[in-house]
Amino acid sequence: MPIEDQIREHVSLAPMTTLGVGGAARRYTEIASVEELQALLALAGQNGWPVQMLGAGSNILCSDEGLDALVVRWRATEIKVRRRGPSVRLRVAAGCDWDELVARSVNEGWAGIECLSGIPGTVGAAPIQNIGAYGQEVAEVVSCVHLLRLPGGEAISLNADACGFTYRDSLFKREAGWIVTAVELHLVAGGPASVRYAEIERSLAQRELAPTLANVRETVLSIRATKGMLLDHADPESRSAGSFFMNPIVTTREAKELAAKFDAAMPSWPVDEHATQRKLSAAWMIEHCGFEKGQRLGGARISRKHVLALVNGGEAKARDLLDLAREIQRAVLERTSVRLDVEPRLLGFSPEELGELGTTARQSSS
Repeated sequence: MPIEDQIREHVSLAPMTTLGVGGAARRYTEIASVEELQALLALAGQNGWPVQMLGAGSNILCSDEGLDALVVRWRATEIKVRRRGPSVRLRVAAGCDWDELVARSVNEGWAGIECLSGIPGTVGAAPIQNIGAYGQEVAEVVSCVHLLRLPGGEAISLNADACGFTYRDSLFKREAGWIVTAVELHLVAGGPASVRYAEIERSLAQRELAPTLANVRETVLSIRATKGMLLDHADPESRSAGSFFMNPIVTTREAKELAAKFDAAMPSWPVDEHATQRKLSAAWMIEHCGFEKGQRLGGARISRKHVLALVNGGEAKARDLLDLAREIQRAVLERTSVRLDVEPRLLGFSPEELGELGTTARQSSS
């Protein structure tokens, strides 16, 4: 079938996102190969259509007006495995479900991504966002990212050093025009599980469990579920985009000044070995600026399980979630002088609608 015949018009995006809000895509299609995607990009270029990639829809908030673009869902899921002693090299297509990859790795005894269990989304999103949780980041195991460079669709590959990874950030998030087609990861067969996070260590100790890959994965999934951070169609608290704000990073001096201002035991963690920067808890700051779990604004509300998650209460519009996020960001900024950065992509909104949120919203894929 010709590539143009595979394109549908006015397709609702809300059912394709975990928040379940948003309007329609002007054009929509699904592809499963690099060759198809290159042909599609050529067609879009000829017609002047903007292109927006869509993965699992777990890290986006789409406007109620929808997207005047060609929305493309990447469906390739092939995994190639190369073994040499304990070294395991995986080449994973961008459309593969991330948690399914983690589950397979744990079952095979491959260490390196067990703490990233339960993160919704596709493998293609992982390096863009530099996903991380419970002491691990995907940047630690990425060896190469395969991409198409817009607008022409040139196929290129970048090693990890060229990807510009930082906390929840990468070259691909900072600069538009990249489409991830596959990711190469290096894992360790028979390697030890990562237990760098106090919450994981406490949970294992309380249940008298050894820190195996399987036990760490099960522990992470359990903790995520208690926070509403695990996709579950039976749990209304999971109708979110995960953490809506990132944990801010400030200088050690600023962290001390903030702790004194709150006159409370404000949690923070060192970012670098020289202890010049510290990561703050956005959730703690939000709560200490007067916001509570379950608090509503229109059809949107803060999760009853975790204040970092904004939830579609059932009849929310995208603008409700945007208004609630803006109110939280403004209050924290006024109280602390720290601006919380938005984690999900905010798609289809005008600069006027985004306001101050627009200064922290960045490009990514999910």
